[in-house]
Amino acid sequence: MSIPKVAVVGVRGFASMYLRNFARLQDAGKIRWAGAVVRSPAKAADEIAMLEARGVQIFPDTASLYTGVPDLDLVGLPTGIEFHRDMTLEALSRGVNVLVEKPASTTVANVDAMIAASARHPELTVTVGFQHMADRNLWYLKNLLLAGKLGEIERIGVHGVWPRADAYYNRNNWAGRIAASNGELILDSPANNAFAHYLNLSLFMAAKEFAATAKPVVRQAKLFRARRTIETFDTCAIRFMADDVPVTAFLTHTALMPSEPQIRIECTRGTISWQMDAGWSVRNSEGAELACGLTGYSYEDMFNDVIRKVSDHSVYTCSLQMARNQADLIEQLYRDCRESALPEKAVHRRDEDGQFYIDGLEEYGRHCFETGEIPDSL
Repeated sequence: MSIPKVAVVGVRGFASMYLRNFARLQDAGKIRWAGAVVRSPAKAADEIAMLEARGVQIFPDTASLYTGVPDLDLVGLPTGIEFHRDMTLEALSRGVNVLVEKPASTTVANVDAMIAASARHPELTVTVGFQHMADRNLWYLKNLLLAGKLGEIERIGVHGVWPRADAYYNRNNWAGRIAASNGELILDSPANNAFAHYLNLSLFMAAKEFAATAKPVVRQAKLFRARRTIETFDTCAIRFMADDVPVTAFLTHTALMPSEPQIRIECTRGTISWQMDAGWSVRNSEGAELACGLTGYSYEDMFNDVIRKVSDHSVYTCSLQMARNQADLIEQLYRDCRESALPEKAVHRRDEDGQFYIDGLEEYGRHCFETGEIPDSL
């Protein structure tokens, strides 16, 4: 195949990551950047100027994009989650490969519809933008587990604290919402947005095959909402089975000090520790370090892999089938779990930026991560 011809739907917000990587790939001669859908041009003057300088055609919607660029090879969809299913189906029906932003969708039924559409077009590929799944460091760690170098996995812990103040929840019309105005579920929460990557990584690491994720079954969940103006939780402690591996995850936006996402995999003959933007290590059961390294910049790897996959379907990327289990986990939380009450006197708000925090929450979350247990109360 000749150099792939690509386009992107959306140019603002998180779509800027797609713009940066498409610009990088265009400069390297790896792609022909043919089009971009800009639905609100009055809000995107700088982006439009950059696109026009690069010779990228601007379209008002996807229908005009596919008509205007009939030989398109790949479309990037960094759009609202409520559009992921329909835009993926539309692209496949037009004969176009897809990179759809994470999560794939909010319901298993939606992801299954996307999988079925992909199966009807075996000549095409769909990648879900869980960028950490392209990190070669994590590939190395999973292959260690698959080879049995550390024995059997006994437990996985996930921990992440990213404070998010008023500006985060006011940045768009779906933050903290259950559904969009069209009725499509969004289920925005720390588990399904900012920290979705790390829940997905726990499912990836637990699976017994490389290009697979484990099936989750939720056993216990404490869902807390300090910010009463949103519709979903802003803190969660979840205990679930990933196939036969117990996983405990603590994730929150309700704190004053951040703690970068980390994953600990405890095995019968050693432990793997990984933290975003820091590093990873492998230790044996006596605590001696066997291997270590820095975490990679996986965005570039993911985009590179997606472009290669257009002409070589054997290239590994995060598939819809792999992303389905993360959607299943979120659907279980929404369907089967109820929000837990917080003591009113324990909830505080910082006036200068509207950051909420909860007395004792950091200790609670660290206990969940270290022990795998979820206490009934803070």
